[in-house]
Amino acid sequence: MVDGNRIAAAGKDLEIDGATVIDGSGYTLVPGLMDARVHLTIIDRPEIAIFKNQWGFNGAVAAAMAEEMLMRGFTTVRDLGGPMSGLKKAIDEGIVPGPRILGSGPVISQTSGHGDFEITDQYLGGAFPGAPSKQELFGWSNLADGVPEVTKAARLALRTGASQIKVMVRGGVSSPYDPLDASQYSLDELRAIVAEATNWGTYASVHAFTDDAVNRAIDAGAKSVEHGPFLTERTLQRM
Repeated sequence: MVDGNRIAAAGKDLEIDGATVIDGSGYTLVPGLMDARVHLTIIDRPEIAIFKNQWGFNGAVAAAMAEEMLMRGFTTVRDLGGPMSGLKKAIDEGIVPGPRILGSGPVISQTSGHGDFEITDQYLGGAFPGAPSKQELFGWSNLADGVPEVTKAARLALRTGASQIKVMVRGGVSSPYDPLDASQYSLDELRAIVAEATNWGTYASVHAFTDDAVNRAIDAGAKSVEHGPFLTERTLQRM
């Protein structure tokens, strides 16, 4: 028996007065699934989505992806980076169908880190007043270096309604400048980010591949590791 959006009872030969009976032969009814790691608004390679596509196009495709996610049975998703606040608002207000979104908003990355998607070598970012990068202006990533900057970057992410903070602490395959095995952010910088998340009653999640990055994140107080394909058993045990 489904009452509203909950499975209220289960068993053979249930009889409920006034209930609509649906023949579920050959089907399975399950509670809503949760996807612990998605990027609903990253609809293409970052350099295409951020710097080439029209923003209306990105939003329309993201809305379609959200509906598809819901129709696959996922009623809650944890979005680990990207400009999700507009999509979340549209879903929450019933304008478009989609799952509940626990979003991180813009990722936090050092300059030339895994969240630095700028496609020109003539970079004009936050250090050049009046010329913000599109990746920062539209909420894809906040580039920050040093404790004061990462503190502000974390607060800016929380300002967008982030449910948790996403930090890039290692290289990756979708960013143009950083080697895959590059460690990113000092312990002091990571501790500052974690402190802001803790002050907000939430936690920091880190993009990390290797032992050194994950152990540094653990030392800083991060609560979740994303990826980790090259971790050794010793680090996994510590986690």
